[in-house]
Amino acid sequence: MRNLWWVGIILAVAFGTPGSSKDLTKQEDSIRKRDRQGNGIFVDAPKVYDDSLLQQMLQAAQARLAALQVIDTAGVVKGFGALTGGTLNSSGFGLSIQGAPMPQVVTANKGATGSTATTSGNPVVTTAVIGFTGATGMTGPEGNIPLGATYTGSNTTASTKTDQTVTTLGQATTDRTVTVPQFSVPTATAPTSTAALPSGFGVSASDLLNEQMQLTYEIANLRLLLEGALNDRVIDTDQFHAVKPRTTIGFPVTLRPDKRYKNAVAVVEVEVETTADSSEYYERTAPAVTALLPREKTYNVAAVTDRNTSIGGGLVTQVIGVGATWTRGRKTHYLVQDQDTLALPVVTRKPATSSFAWYFRPVLGQEYVRSGMKQTFVQLAFPTRWTAKSYGQVRIRTYWRKFDAKTGLAGDIIDKTLRVNRLPAEGRIPTIGMGQYPQEFDFDAVEDLGSGQLLMSIVGRFLTGTQIRVGSNFLGDSSGANFSMQHRMLRFAASAYSLATEKVAIVTRDGTERELTFPLACAHGKDPAVWDLEATAPKIERLDELQSKLTFTFRGELPGKTIQPTYIIVVGRSAFGTSNAPLSWDGKTISVNVPNTVLIAARGGKIKRLFSKSGECELAFRLDGLGKEAQPERLVLLTQTKEAATFALYGSRLQDLTVLSPTTTPGELAGADKNSVRTLEFKANDFKTHKQIVLKRNNEGPFLIPMPALEFKEAAKPQAKAKERAVLNDDEMVLAGEGLDKVERIFWADKEAKFEKSADKGKTLKLVKLKSLGVTATLSTKDITLYLDSGKLTVPIEVVAKRVETKN
Repeated sequence: MRNLWWVGIILAVAFGTPGSSKDLTKQEDSIRKRDRQGNGIFVDAPKVYDDSLLQQMLQAAQARLAALQVIDTAGVVKGFGALTGGTLNSSGFGLSIQGAPMPQVVTANKGATGSTATTSGNPVVTTAVIGFTGATGMTGPEGNIPLGATYTGSNTTASTKTDQTVTTLGQATTDRTVTVPQFSVPTATAPTSTAALPSGFGVSASDLLNEQMQLTYEIANLRLLLEGALNDRVIDTDQFHAVKPRTTIGFPVTLRPDKRYKNAVAVVEVEVETTADSSEYYERTAPAVTALLPREKTYNVAAVTDRNTSIGGGLVTQVIGVGATWTRGRKTHYLVQDQDTLALPVVTRKPATSSFAWYFRPVLGQEYVRSGMKQTFVQLAFPTRWTAKSYGQVRIRTYWRKFDAKTGLAGDIIDKTLRVNRLPAEGRIPTIGMGQYPQEFDFDAVEDLGSGQLLMSIVGRFLTGTQIRVGSNFLGDSSGANFSMQHRMLRFAASAYSLATEKVAIVTRDGTERELTFPLACAHGKDPAVWDLEATAPKIERLDELQSKLTFTFRGELPGKTIQPTYIIVVGRSAFGTSNAPLSWDGKTISVNVPNTVLIAARGGKIKRLFSKSGECELAFRLDGLGKEAQPERLVLLTQTKEAATFALYGSRLQDLTVLSPTTTPGELAGADKNSVRTLEFKANDFKTHKQIVLKRNNEGPFLIPMPALEFKEAAKPQAKAKERAVLNDDEMVLAGEGLDKVERIFWADKEAKFEKSADKGKTLKLVKLKSLGVTATLSTKDITLYLDSGKLTVPIEVVAKRVETKN
């Protein structure tokens, strides 16, 4: 143990302990070595993305392009006759000549100047030299003082004090000032032109239309680019014709330039080769590059140029001055694009290989490419089968090129910057299926919501855009409360009938679907000793006029949970087995109560175990002959009078039928089976006092049938009167009234009169042969009697000499 301890001490001293300064230094050296060996461009392993999602986004972009309407007819019409330009030339000349200005003279005359000094005490001799200019006749203490002389003298007084006085006289002066003004270069201003160009300029109609058509063609170009060429999408050979499978590959690129790559472009070059084992039925060709993202990434930059040139000069002499100035200026302002990322195809001579590259350039006046992570994508169409395990193989190399920021051109490759990336699995592009597999899905995942609706909860992680297909109905994010997808759960609701009769599958964005089944949901379905009916039709037991009981007997005892729902029984378009229509389960038998109306319409059905595979755990049964047995009772009106109405009663087992209320005796309909058709007669008053008809079969409880609603109107009382007065010896006349079609006989004075009925439903009746009967033989009023089935009616007839007509 002591030897091992010493070995540890020696190793720690030699190599340093983890976290020690020596260990950290080694790690730092390793990082520096890694940076030196790298070229600042790091590309991670290619990643396969969902091509269907990219295709949906491209289709959405194409649809938005198609919605652009750039042809503006109103704008084109408005451009008719527009003034599109004008030229204005103007010139001006200015000349200024200026002579030298005259000087100004200012003279100032000044008188003589002098001073006197007196000193007390001893005589003092003061000598002064005084200059007189132009002064004569000056007198001093000693007499006249000559011009330019110096006078010295003394003056004594009567006191003991001695005073000495010295007087100095100056000559009179004159100041003369000459001022010469500054002589500058003269300026000349050319006159300005008062002419002006018109202000109403515009674009002509033809130019507007041309510009709009150019944009239309550009939109069509982009739409065709998004749609893709048929050569890139379809394989068409003598042996094979199909649409090429497409895949989207992403390349995570990390840029970290250092000082070595000043004014340089980072290049990521990719080669994709179609693998040899993927083209077994046609010639191996290069994959088609259908989209490169980003194709280019640009910044909008304002380029402003301001250039001014000015030359000036001047000349001044004592006599004249000349000046001149020349100025010229030019300004330009352009909006240009500075490209950060650019994708370009690369020419390669390698067989079955396509090559392309992304260029990352410094922008916005920077000298280095901006550090960071760039995400690039390529969409490829491979000439392979959809079932191929691998579409192709990827090779990546990176390097730097020189870059001229002024021209925007990339130069030669920088020495010793080329690196070839080593990719896992030799860069093969795998075929990744998008089928979704639930982690947990069994009978415990089903919840009965009532009203025949079931809620399914599927545990697992699912891709965005996943849907549930139930038959032809797709449930997704737009299905509202019937579909929801959480972090680790997917829920959907559907009817038990749909789940039992339609295929249920989970569908991904690319259309891949997988049937939803419970694990071991139908392990017994392949055993005919268990999963088979003893009879092809169920046993039916009529419970009442509304429903019947169906009982199914299996050859063996059914396994599985006995909770609802496990098995679903479908009869017609109705499903049974949920909480609102439960099943009775007893080992080998399953029974269910079915409405008779459903049995009448159905000709068969099936029993299915919920979420078993299609065709498994599914048994069909017949319902032949159950129509008459389960037929509900119904009434059909046969006749109606003012006192009663007779109905035909249709149903089953009517032979021993008894009508309890309202009391009546069932009759028979001639030529009909009395077990299925009987007649019932009810009085008019029964319809007023009864709302239901109570019937009963032998050994069964009573059941009800709604009493039909009928109206019984009393017949109108017959009425009659002479339509007009009868004229003496007339042989015919007309009676008018109601119910005259019911007249059976007519009498006058015990004599039967002849008459004719009309076809106006008893509105009129015509009396004939009245003259021979003696009714119109005399002028008087006669009463005739009309006999009807409901009684008799007396009608007076007035006979006049002549008929008077009044015309207005």
